[in-house]
Amino acid sequence: MTDPRWHEPAFRLKRCLDGLARESGDGYFVNNNGCIDEFSTNSCELCDSPLAGSRSCAVRIHPKEENLYYAVCEDCVYVIEYGQLDDDSMAEIEDEDSQDRR
Repeated sequence: MTDPRWHEPAFRLKRCLDGLARESGDGYFVNNNGCIDEFSTNSCELCDSPLAGSRSCAVRIHPKEENLYYAVCEDCVYVIEYGQLDDDSMAEIEDEDSQDRR
């Protein structure tokens, strides 16, 4: 059974950021726009999300090592590109934070 926290945007954001930090080392990630998005039931190779969905290619660029390619979920694509999740998910996180402060 899938951990229900995967449906919480704050949890997904943390997992994407943790995956990027773990895998990037001294390099950085870029989205590989030449890759075809595919539906997959495989886990995301960055955040380990078990949720089925679209997988895109991301490339880890490292100055001293060979480039590495990853199949990543849409959340990780957003985090690589913008440093955050999509606007709707970020609004949900902000709503949760404001409710927690009450």
